[in-house]
Amino acid sequence: MSSRLAFAAVAVLVPAAVARADPPGLVAPTAPSPRRFEIAIDPISPRFGYWEGAIDCAISRQVVLSLSAAYWTSDPLNGGAQIVASVPIYLSRAYSGVFVEPGMVLRGYSHVYPGAPANFVDPDPPWMGPELLVGWQVTSASGLAIAAAFGLVKPLSTRDSSQKPLDDPEINGYFRVGYVF
Repeated sequence: MSSRLAFAAVAVLVPAAVARADPPGLVAPTAPSPRRFEIAIDPISPRFGYWEGAIDCAISRQVVLSLSAAYWTSDPLNGGAQIVASVPIYLSRAYSGVFVEPGMVLRGYSHVYPGAPANFVDPDPPWMGPELLVGWQVTSASGLAIAAAFGLVKPLSTRDSSQKPLDDPEINGYFRVGYVF
């Protein structure tokens, strides 16, 4: 008798469950998983002797930690490099919309003198200073991201004892294309 009762329960419950299921081909909506990381590069500037890239990690809904590095050669004899640690703060959500990006910049320059023995390289002492950028980013549903930011960096040291202090702010910014995952 209990097997008949079990069979009857299955006979009633299975068709009811099938009737409530989503039609074939439709997937029940789920909450999207938060995107936490981004890898980005500047795709245009290498043509002009400037290479730059960044890695980012979202630590909350609106705050991201970012580390970027850049290298440039203004001509065959002069160049420089910089490393930037920053914290982009988005107004709406990470990797989308307007953001303010405070950070610290470590930047150095070098000069090559071809007439000197062994192509003498004269590096300027690197300097460090705070930066503040304002930018905008758009990220597609696939994760493709485009970001641009512009602002100022304030050097906090001198290049060397014979030159004047670096009192004037310098312009800093970027254009990046990357992938958020």
